[in-house]
Amino acid sequence: MPPRSFHILLALFGTFRVGRVASQGVVTARERAPQIFNAIHNAMRQWGSSVHHNGMSLFPVRVPVGNLFYHGTILAERRKGGPEWLSFEPEHAAGFSRSWEADEPRPWQDTYRSTLLRTGSQRVFDTATGPPRIPPGRAVRGHFHTYAANRSLRLIYIDGMSAGNSEFGSMDTQDLVLIDGFDGDTLDDWERASKICSFAQSAGADGMIRMEAGFEVVYCDFEDGLDIVSIMGQRNARTVSGTFEWMRASAERYEGFEPGRFQVDWSGMVSALWHSDINITNPDPLRPDLPRLSGNPQQSLRPMANRFHEVLKSRQEFETVHWQAVTDRIDAMFGPRLEAMARSSANATTIRHQVDSLLDRFTDFSPQWGPRRRRIVDACASRHLRLPLVSETRWTPEDMLIFKHWTLRKMLDPPTEDARGAAKELVKNLIDWLDWARWRRCDDKCEHDNKLCFIAMFPFGTAEDHFTPRCKSAEEIAQAMDTF
Repeated sequence: MPPRSFHILLALFGTFRVGRVASQGVVTARERAPQIFNAIHNAMRQWGSSVHHNGMSLFPVRVPVGNLFYHGTILAERRKGGPEWLSFEPEHAAGFSRSWEADEPRPWQDTYRSTLLRTGSQRVFDTATGPPRIPPGRAVRGHFHTYAANRSLRLIYIDGMSAGNSEFGSMDTQDLVLIDGFDGDTLDDWERASKICSFAQSAGADGMIRMEAGFEVVYCDFEDGLDIVSIMGQRNARTVSGTFEWMRASAERYEGFEPGRFQVDWSGMVSALWHSDINITNPDPLRPDLPRLSGNPQQSLRPMANRFHEVLKSRQEFETVHWQAVTDRIDAMFGPRLEAMARSSANATTIRHQVDSLLDRFTDFSPQWGPRRRRIVDACASRHLRLPLVSETRWTPEDMLIFKHWTLRKMLDPPTEDARGAAKELVKNLIDWLDWARWRRCDDKCEHDNKLCFIAMFPFGTAEDHFTPRCKSAEEIAQAMDTF
């Protein structure tokens, strides 16, 4: 049987702090604890949001004045009216700012379309009702626009790979929660943006943040809140190296952005994960790992939409508990040690040392200390919640639900004589259940400048890239367009 200290470590992941509020959603938050942890930990981070690409949550976000955004188009002037797309990274927008030769296939044509796009999701628009199209049969100059926020921008962050127009459900939250009266028909992205902007603007928001290979802003009114910094004509430069630089820029956001780019209102998070009447089971039995909202009648999703609308309108100033910082501390403390214990090369001594390194600092070895297991677990669990509890009197209902989710799971101690084997099996089960994004990273650091650790990011990537990311070259990434 594994040593007693090992059982204490596992008991830590079964702790539950009983709070004063037993509001609706607490039981659901306990049952879906790993998903809630991952939603918070992965928010606005490219890597984790690529691993767990079906997001179920919405967050209010503020962008401070002065921040720059980028836009690629065939237009040589600012677009008037209607939604448009902005990129956080210039390399992302550059892919949409290139010039076109007269005989090149256009983006809506089958010879150009990404294999990841849903059939029928692209169609031709005229400029009165949709985005500017590239006229067939003649050369067109592309333009690279740079804009600066001239005031604080209020945005909706839709988590996961929410700009990934695929069949896997990555757009469920925006289609089924934010679009009133969605009938299940395939939407083109312009129509989707227009409908979500109706929701956003009615609550005082300027647009939404989504992620694909890079983060984008779907901005609802280009004439409000943005100053033109520059508009520059571009050459025809759709190259392998350009695609690689786009992916490299996206990879720089694997672990998030530098401070000052935006502020997430963690206390304003609203999620399907803590609504007990929302079914997140995937109807596809082959992909139980991907949560879906498609099994719900839309009326069961309206409370989530209404609550988020209320949050957007009421929270003019963010006074927020930084729940992501809490997940970061837990991930950094336990992630490497659990991984070390699960390795095939780990022996009983290694496992014991890892457990002791986690628990000794919370253990009083004095003889008079009495029963230790409960005290060790409480001391370790409360350590990470001490700072958020300082502001408990100002918590939102969402803060309380996030706090409740720190329940992980109590794993029963199986009777066995093989301590090493039993311990490793327990740790592997725990790792599978937690499903932290750190455990999907490339095994080795990419040694060459023209390679990067690549995970599938819409519209690039294969199923293999998703499940087993590895170092890939520019040529390999440019060819990595499958049906994942």
